[in-house]
Amino acid sequence: MHPLFTSKELSQAKSRDKLPFICLHCSKKFYMLKNKVLAVIKGKANNKAKFCSTLCGALHLNPPITVKCTQCGKDFIKAPKEIKKSKSGNHFCCTSCAAKWSNAHKTKGNRRSKLEKWIETQLPLLFPNIVFEYNKTSAINAELDIYIPSLKLAFELNGIFHYEPIFGQE
Repeated sequence: MHPLFTSKELSQAKSRDKLPFICLHCSKKFYMLKNKVLAVIKGKANNKAKFCSTLCGALHLNPPITVKCTQCGKDFIKAPKEIKKSKSGNHFCCTSCAAKWSNAHKTKGNRRSKLEKWIETQLPLLFPNIVFEYNKTSAINAELDIYIPSLKLAFELNGIFHYEPIFGQE
């Protein structure tokens, strides 16, 4: 408790008068009713007279920690309780980084459809003299499901182009 009043001012104040304090976290001046101050003095309200808000109290007791994004390496601030939630020890600055990392490190499910896998087995049988690349990013810096470098031809199966108008309504 960091009061800005004397014991004489406390005794002369009425129960609904506001008495000044300094916040232990942000050092701002704040006020409390005399009856609340007396409750703190009697031990009925622990941290009420120490902080101007519950946010300042939480930040003072559990200060945020700077962590590095597992995906992009950017430093960002995270609350200690959020750090404890992360069982894997990975921290992400945004949902985009979390999704990119998750997709690249999948251990369950399929990243490729059954159709893609079947086509990958059939194309070399049907066209043995042609080189095919599957799920490579070298051609356009984005993943292509099937790419034929000699023909500069690419196939995207079930890509976003099938569901959203990327280049306009047409």
